[in-house]
Amino acid sequence: MNVRIREVDDSDKDPDWNDGENYEDIGEEIEVEHFENERAEVENNIQNETTTLTWGPVIGNLNNIQYNPHNLEVGINSDIMETMTDCLPIDFYGLFFDEEILDFLIIETNRYASQSLRNRTLKAYSRLKKWTPIDRTEMRNFLGLVMWMGLVNMPSLVDYWQKDILYANKVTEVMCRNRFELILSMFHCSNNEKPEHGRLDKIQKLVDLLVFNFQKWYIPEEVLCIDESVVPFIRRLIFRQYLKNKTHRYGIKIFKLCAKDFYTLQYNTYAGKEAVRETNVSHKIVLKLLKPYLNFGRCLFIDNWYSSVELAEKLNCENTHVVGTLRANRRDVIIKKFKKGELFAQQSSSNIVVMKWRDKRDIYLQLNTLMKP
Repeated sequence: MNVRIREVDDSDKDPDWNDGENYEDIGEEIEVEHFENERAEVENNIQNETTTLTWGPVIGNLNNIQYNPHNLEVGINSDIMETMTDCLPIDFYGLFFDEEILDFLIIETNRYASQSLRNRTLKAYSRLKKWTPIDRTEMRNFLGLVMWMGLVNMPSLVDYWQKDILYANKVTEVMCRNRFELILSMFHCSNNEKPEHGRLDKIQKLVDLLVFNFQKWYIPEEVLCIDESVVPFIRRLIFRQYLKNKTHRYGIKIFKLCAKDFYTLQYNTYAGKEAVRETNVSHKIVLKLLKPYLNFGRCLFIDNWYSSVELAEKLNCENTHVVGTLRANRRDVIIKKFKKGELFAQQSSSNIVVMKWRDKRDIYLQLNTLMKP
């Protein structure tokens, strides 16, 4: 079979195939990143700067990357296995939302309340004048109510304190409505007077603390996965996204690194365009999320927005396998129209295997040193 490897040429003519997410501008509320223009520019630079790969038949002598070469401990932290066999769910919650995070939220909430009392001109009947510093017990109760309200939806916030039998619950036994609304208005995760994290300053410190605990209690095994999620959000925000084909069309986009059983190890919040881009956005996201887990022989599974031969080469140098679907307009994609059921594969000089087969439409699968197709 006479099959060639091409540089950039889209041979996939399936009208139902959508090359990436559908991002649409909706005025000043949303800043949308045009991934296609950026990708074309980056890939042209890569094409001019990198050494051309040579391709041939799959011979099977893929790189021998050993998983966990030093036989280190992986999986659930052994301290949990030994000491928490008879614990309650709240105890496991405390592993991730620990006292350090609780104290951090208390400090920042009280700080913001003090700043508000100092800097605002308050009316005589302002509820803020009744503010008293929040403590651990009250913060735990507040966070518990917030999570419970997320599970038990009512028409409005005030309905949780209704006396009508239709709204019967025990919220009033935990906290009165005025105090809850006051804490909610003062709740803070950063010091407004000393911003440190740009657009994400309001939440980044809390995210960093949570991610530290995620990684502390679970060391991933061989298989990892990177994908994106959308946190529903409909209010004004400069980096809010509109994704036409998602269940929640408006929201904040996050990129997640997950392990076995959907455990989240790390995530990165998309905060809009960067002033200076030094590398392909998708490559940068992958390398940033994977940084603590490289050189361990793990295997990363990704979809076609992230995967490319260039990324596979970089991860190969970091002793990490990668498996993922490959877009038809990536470099080094096999071109030729196949009949249904036909399959063809090529192996590069750097031991990267690219395979294509035809089902209802052309399917591309990029393999890096992991298995023989």
